Amino acid sequence: MSLIKVKGSSIDGALPAISGASLTNLPAATSVAFPATQSASADANTLDDYEEGSWSAVVGATGGSINSYTVTQARYTKIGRLVIVHVYFDVGNHGNASGKVTCTLPFTTASTSTSASGGREIGHTGHGISIQAGGNVNYVTIAMTDDGSFPTNGGYNFFHYSYHV
Repeated sequence: MSLIKVKGSSIDGALPAISGASLTNLPAATSVAFPATQSASADANTLDDYEEGSWSAVVGATGGSINSYTVTQARYTKIGRLVIVHVYFDVGNHGNASGKVTCTLPFTTASTSTSASGGREIGHTGHGISIQAGGNVNYVTIAMTDDGSFPTNGGYNFFHYSYHV
């Protein structure tokens, strides 16, 4: 497994210990490459997992169903247990949906994880949206911040959200 790449060459296998509190003594153009499959460490202070990608986010509602929606972007970065998502979607037609909008996440939240964030509906109202998730779920709920209502038909919604797995 190649761990460090330096201008086309690489150091394979175990790396020598790096002394000091930083990685400032590494050669220029050096990067740390994580394996495709996580090699989990029992040491809580070992960074052993990094991943970037996209997923097929599904937009729905807590009640009823949405007739049409488009997800323009659903990307994530996972660093250890921390997941950061960026989502951009449009609800074309609510149909008979009610309650709050839901949007699936790329990974299930930790059972002890509860978090909230904010975003913006930019298509019609420019209102803020609130994004929330509880523990052990694979989706967030989304509502307008001013009155808790369902985001507007044709409104473009975007948000960043971070949570633990």
